Parts: sequence; structure tokens; C-alpha cells
Amino acid sequence: MFKVCEINPTNHLFMYAGTGGATKGALMVIDSDTAIEASEGISTQIVLGVAAETVDAGAMCEIIPVDGVDIEADIYTGSTIDEFEDVNCGDLYDIYVASHVFYIDPNDTTGGFCLVSRYDNANAKAWIRIPKPYLYV
Repeated sequence: MFKVCEINPTNHLFMYAGTGGATKGALMVIDSDTAIEASEGISTQIVLGVAAETVDAGAMCEIIPVDGVDIEADIYTGSTIDEFEDVNCGDLYDIYVASHVFYIDPNDTTGGFCLVSRYDNANAKAWIRIPKPYLYV
């Protein structure tokens, strides 16, 4: 699950959820004028933010914008590299998605759009930012 660290409650977006609906904590992108959950390698899609609630397809979804804020993300630990190092801060990484659960993937810089700002390997957490070129602003 992605968790926005700084929330401005007056600045939330509201869009209809597209195919598959939305799961609380999911990274949401634009697709055919609806909000859908992001998938791996989304570098060509526009990120709306993080879903504030779980809704079915066709329902109105509240989305927390992520422009200029840290997002707390679980680190994916199921591959060769399962932690970050100081040298990784400032690099762009892709996400890993399994059953509506979102992770930052230290193994995947291909199509990366999440900038790692800090990390806590002991608790498998990283704090990321999404640069403006990937955001709906």
C-alpha cells in the first residue's frame, strides 16, 4: 500500500473509477477519462495520486494528489535485490503490483518513475516522490 505522508484535504481529486475499480492505497492513473490502478512500467501514463478509498468500477473515487509530497511505500522483497543503498537515493524505480498491493521495486529501473528519497531496509519501507513530468497537475 502506498501512503501519502502530507495530505491537503482541500486539494483532493474526484474521478470515476474505471475498469477494476480502485483499492485504498493504490497508485491511480488516467485511462479514457477515468481513474484506474497503475500497472508496472507506466512511464507513459499520467499519475493522478493515491486512492483514498476502495470503490467499484463506475463509482466516484477520492484521490490524494502526490505533487511535491513523499509517499511511504513498501519495498518489494521477492527478487534478487530487496533493499536500497545510499547510492540509490535520487534514482528512478518502477513499481511492483501483486493483487492490488503496490511496492517500490529496487530491482527495476526500466520505466522507472518513482524517485527514492530515503529508505528503511529494516522495516522494508522507502519514501518516494513522483516527478512532475509523470503527474496530473
